[in-house]
Amino acid sequence: MREDRYFQAKHREEILRRYNYRCANCGSEDDLEIHHIVPVSLGGNDAISNLVPLCFSCHKAAHNGRDIHKYLRSTGRSRGGRPSKMPFDEFDKWFEKYLHGEIGKRKLLEVTGYCFETGPKSNVNIRRSMDVRGIDDYKNVVDLRASVSVLKDGDCVGYIKYKDGRKKNVYYHDTGLNDVEYCKRQM
Repeated sequence: MREDRYFQAKHREEILRRYNYRCANCGSEDDLEIHHIVPVSLGGNDAISNLVPLCFSCHKAAHNGRDIHKYLRSTGRSRGGRPSKMPFDEFDKWFEKYLHGEIGKRKLLEVTGYCFETGPKSNVNIRRSMDVRGIDDYKNVVDLRASVSVLKDGDCVGYIKYKDGRKKNVYYHDTGLNDVEYCKRQM
């Protein structure tokens, strides 16, 4: 058995548990197989984040290059995948407020309904918002700052690094949107 197949088999149970023993596309519980999101032949690896359970039908469709959504509709099954939490334009407005220090991560998650398990920059809408603005990296510490001291207008709460090399500090703006209750940490 190849080493990568051993890894895949070894972590099969963990992968199935992450997806509640359901196909990541259609939700079926039958004939589950482990699928590489990015194929090994294209540089994908056996990291757990690159493996998902697919039922036999969805796995076959994925490997035969079929449009999985068209295939699922033709079989009367759901469209598959995770539904969008909110339209990109609405999300982008909230992300803009987050980027410019009006709200912290807690408020962004509360409003958008997202959960950034693997890090916020892995979210498709965030990457798209960053690309639209030419942003390479950002940091927002509104929540952290508010948890250790009183946060006031004008306090530095992060930075934005642009792809052209510019860097801009971000300052807190109390617009009343960041209504999350904070507790001071015990020192």
